[in-house]
Amino acid sequence: MLLSKYFLIGIIVLSLWLYISQRLPYIVVALFTLSGLMLTGEVTTEVALSGFSSSATITIMAMFVLSEGLLKTGSLNDLSSKLIHSTRGSIQRGLFLLALIVAFASAFMNNTPVVMLMVPVVLSLCREHQFFASKLLMPLSFFAIFGGTCTVMGTSTNLLVDDIWRVSGGEGFSMFDFTPLGLVFFTVGLIYMMTIGQKLLPKKQSFSALLPESKKSSFVTEVIVTKSSPLNGRSVVEFGSKGKRIAVVEVIRGEEVYLGEEAHRMKLREKDALIIEGTVQDLTHFKSVAKTKLATVIEDRERVPIRSLEMKFAELVVPPDAMMIGLRVQTLGLNRKYGIKVIAVQRRGRQHHFDLRRFRLKAGDVLLVQSTEEDLEKVKESGEFLIVDHRIKHLQRKHKSKTAVSIMAAVVFAAVFTELPLVSLALLGAGAMISTRCLTVKEAVSAIDANVIFLLIGTIPLGEALVQAGLMEEAVEVLFSFGRELSPIWVVSLLYLLTNLATSLLSNNSVAVLFSPLALGLAAQMNLDPKPFLMAVAFGASACFISPIGYQTNLIVMGPGGYSFRDYFKAGVPLTILLWAIVTLLVPVFWPIQVL
Repeated sequence: MLLSKYFLIGIIVLSLWLYISQRLPYIVVALFTLSGLMLTGEVTTEVALSGFSSSATITIMAMFVLSEGLLKTGSLNDLSSKLIHSTRGSIQRGLFLLALIVAFASAFMNNTPVVMLMVPVVLSLCREHQFFASKLLMPLSFFAIFGGTCTVMGTSTNLLVDDIWRVSGGEGFSMFDFTPLGLVFFTVGLIYMMTIGQKLLPKKQSFSALLPESKKSSFVTEVIVTKSSPLNGRSVVEFGSKGKRIAVVEVIRGEEVYLGEEAHRMKLREKDALIIEGTVQDLTHFKSVAKTKLATVIEDRERVPIRSLEMKFAELVVPPDAMMIGLRVQTLGLNRKYGIKVIAVQRRGRQHHFDLRRFRLKAGDVLLVQSTEEDLEKVKESGEFLIVDHRIKHLQRKHKSKTAVSIMAAVVFAAVFTELPLVSLALLGAGAMISTRCLTVKEAVSAIDANVIFLLIGTIPLGEALVQAGLMEEAVEVLFSFGRELSPIWVVSLLYLLTNLATSLLSNNSVAVLFSPLALGLAAQMNLDPKPFLMAVAFGASACFISPIGYQTNLIVMGPGGYSFRDYFKAGVPLTILLWAIVTLLVPVFWPIQVL
């Protein structure tokens, strides 16, 4: 029995480490975790598979669909466009309007799509009014977090805590139980970000804004090596100074494609196709001295291929749920797949221009690419990347906007004024979004974040496994003996702090799953109402401000804002301490700590 308990602890620690490190896809980690839990013999098969049937998992899936319905119908577009026009050159005014829009939307929608929608809007705002992108993007993520804490459906953390309480026999939370403290968090957070936070945030532009002008004015074109070309039988490097001002992106020989250093040093042959980059003058000069011919049929007086003149710069952010995480840039085949060229990659505020073939992608990385408007449209439709720093036309069903808003409003109204479970209402709303053609079945399925769902499937059983194996009871005994002499208010305060620190390393959902049973155990041991304890866990797991790891929206803005881990820590620590003090003071006021 003791051996199996250690085995169980090992499985939990290993699975959490794999989730943090992202060394394996979430689906693989989840399947290994479930298999390991069943093999220990400490938990039943039903418990190990409880993540599949959890009402929290189903509700979150439905919320993804509801949120996508609002996005596909452009329900937030009018508000976001008004943000740009109403700022009037004042960053303080911009922050205030941004906070209102994002927090309100996040209270009823999934935070991640709200932030993904608003990142390009914020960058457009920064370009128009010469604001530093880093002064607005981190606040954007924080405002989404604040908004999510205001309702039970605003964030998956609240839904998980509510579900765990109900499964344990508790009454659960109503729609606006979280609102009093959530509004305080929002108000304090807004004032902080408009004052102290602005001074602590770095001054950084978006990735493409950091390019030198010579790089911004460069073009990509394709030339063919002729029989009489000096390049025939030589490499670009051997060609010497005549070719040093252009960059060879790739060489195409038949069905083979050569990239990077290999493309520069390989012996060229007649009919080899070279994809080269440079300024208009450099490309024209190279074509002349190398005696190559353009792959595009144009009149010689035009000098530059039509395709080159259509090329634009854009930034592509690798989302937290991307399948390409862990893959090399070279293996993505973006040039062949979409016709886009990767110029550089930014990670944690640092740019990488060289040896991109061996560069393995991580969530939050930003790819600076050059492409045509049409090719960027294809990337947008694929959903593989978040496109920022470029205005892409969104295919939206504007005529369905009122329908989508009405469906969401009906779900919220029914959740507040009826006894129907939220999971039923969310599923009904998701079905209504599809049946009224606010979005298609394919779009609904694509909207569901598989990584989030499998993270839930893999972590929800962990809390129950700890309870069944008796490990949670032992943890409660240790904490209770430590806090025996403390006032219940300070126990709640420390529970919030522990939860908050944990969510800086783990995902907010994992922390909610692990700490909610602990909160219930502590409340039972002290014979107190569990609601204040669970509120401490819910707010502590959501209020992740000192690290980009614990919350997806922090990771999404990290690349476009050029932030490092240090930037989050510097701006987030004072806010975290401030909110901890507020929780200590106000949780007992809003939810009195009463003896059962």
